[in-house]
Amino acid sequence: MTVTIGRRELLAALGGAAVTWPLAARAQQPAIPRVAVLMPYAESDSLAQTWLTAFMQAMQAVGWTDGRNIRVDVRWAGGCVSANSKGPSCNARPDHTLGHPTWF
Repeated sequence: MTVTIGRRELLAALGGAAVTWPLAARAQQPAIPRVAVLMPYAESDSLAQTWLTAFMQAMQAVGWTDGRNIRVDVRWAGGCVSANSKGPSCNARPDHTLGHPTWF
């Protein structure tokens, strides 16, 4: 038994594959890396803001821009850091974590 396919069926199958191909390619974009920055100071601390600005500028200098190809989540502890605290919580799991040291 032989199976034959007509010209219309062949063109319909090729046309359907051509339409769905770009949709499948767009669905496989890589995930944007997430970086969690844990600051033990209040958000209003001017020195801590200076450190954070320097970090963000250094990241941009090497090609990483927040919101474009990396996601930076900053958490501020507000100066309430103790040895027993678990630190600020992050909703999403970051790929990398940057913690600033404290001198209390």
